[in-house]
Amino acid sequence: MLVKRRGLDIIHKRRITSCQDRKFHACLFDRSFAGIHTLPSYQKERVLSVLDAWPEMVNHRMLQFPVSHSTCELRRNSIYKIEAYSKGLIRPFLLLVSMDPELRIQTGTALGINLIRKTYLGDSHHEAFHLLFKKRKGIQDRANYAFQEKLVARGGDCNWYQIIYRVTRNAMKGSDSYSSHFKEQLKRRAKSSTTSSQCCMDPENEDILDMEALFVNGLFETVLALQKEVDPEKYESLQEELLSPDLDELVERLQRCGFHNEQVLRVVALHVLKESDFTKSLVEVMEKWVTSKRG
Repeated sequence: MLVKRRGLDIIHKRRITSCQDRKFHACLFDRSFAGIHTLPSYQKERVLSVLDAWPEMVNHRMLQFPVSHSTCELRRNSIYKIEAYSKGLIRPFLLLVSMDPELRIQTGTALGINLIRKTYLGDSHHEAFHLLFKKRKGIQDRANYAFQEKLVARGGDCNWYQIIYRVTRNAMKGSDSYSSHFKEQLKRRAKSSTTSSQCCMDPENEDILDMEALFVNGLFETVLALQKEVDPEKYESLQEELLSPDLDELVERLQRCGFHNEQVLRVVALHVLKESDFTKSLVEVMEKWVTSKRG
């Protein structure tokens, strides 16, 4: 019986071609899987088997995507999960664990970590731990280096709250696109190392959830400012889409899950209902903005 593969030869070549047509020559799809055909047959088979074990996003709408596999992985216990919790990075750990292995491979490539050749490929907990804590390349170590002037005095590592807060604050310093309301909100969210660690280890804590929402909101404000500068007409159209009653039902469902920032929820809802086309348009905005500055 023939087994239908995820189709690296077909799906990824199509994506690579699409990215290259749009001049994304250094795209993650290309870099992550470009070397797979050079692997020995047994390693190549292992990679394909890992990908085959998860459902394909390409065959499902976002709201109907089967999450049973991700749920099982999230519930599973491991030494890696315990360690991530003790280090204050359980939230990004669970985010990485919930991902399709293809997306984890791409995330690793962005960090300079090649998961394809690792013997533990297919163990989502081990992969997530490696992406977070690999020396010099992992997310925590990168954050430690970036914020080392703040860490030297206490000799510690960044927890998740600190990473999100400091990335948001540093991005705000280098941009004029953030509103005064946003800046005031961020200022109120400064926390000591001890307090932020407690936030990371309390599953019912809402401060870290609000900090994550503020981070996403900050990214969106930046892109909106670029949209307004590059294409004012599309900016006005996007504002209307975000206020559309069509988003209300999904926003309410997300609010029942514990999320509060309505602007962020409307962005997420629009992304889901437009099946990622919304995100593509934001990428195009950034491309146009970069092109205009170069010209």
